[in-house]
Amino acid sequence: MISNIMQNPLEVIFYLISLIIAITIHEFAHAWAAVRLGDNTPEKQGRLSINPLRHLDITGTIFLFIAGFGWGKPVYTNPSNYQNPRLGYALTSLAGPAANLILAIIFSLPYTIAQIFQISTDGIAFFSFTELAYSANILLLVFNLLPIYPLDGSKLVMAYVSNPNFLQNYIKFGPAILILFLVINPWFPILSWILIIVSYFFNFIIRGIFLYLI
Repeated sequence: MISNIMQNPLEVIFYLISLIIAITIHEFAHAWAAVRLGDNTPEKQGRLSINPLRHLDITGTIFLFIAGFGWGKPVYTNPSNYQNPRLGYALTSLAGPAANLILAIIFSLPYTIAQIFQISTDGIAFFSFTELAYSANILLLVFNLLPIYPLDGSKLVMAYVSNPNFLQNYIKFGPAILILFLVINPWFPILSWILIIVSYFFNFIIRGIFLYLI
């Protein structure tokens, strides 16, 4: 990331802004869903806000500038406050990725429309920003759907698996497994392959079949 600043500083700035927006709305969506479903814990913690400072994690922000990818502070909820704890926990977990999907669709529109009407986007900063914002939201969406604790995908597993021994080990070893995937990725890009394949799937749906055929 640091080396890229010298090569194309504007795109780096656009990408960082895009990720901050994606992370902020992602965490806000978790908080909003929890409150709507009956748990006011996020509101009491000040997380029902679109102020990035309420959601950015210190370590995650450092990684954002160094590695080009980061994360926000987790939104803590109390599932016992939901009318249906399992369903409420699952819906709250899905809210973050769903928000990134909505943002990805919105940011995809300018370039998609330009392609349909054969409008050149070369060298136009607006299209550079919207495409980077689109990519950032797709990345955050797909990454968080991985069923590895503490990512959102793992919360869906935890919502409907009741075996205490499995859940204990799932939570205990999840972070180590995630770190392992991240560490070995430069040499064995298993994580990158998964992200690329699933990202292509979402890209195909969002852009639409017609865009791939024109």
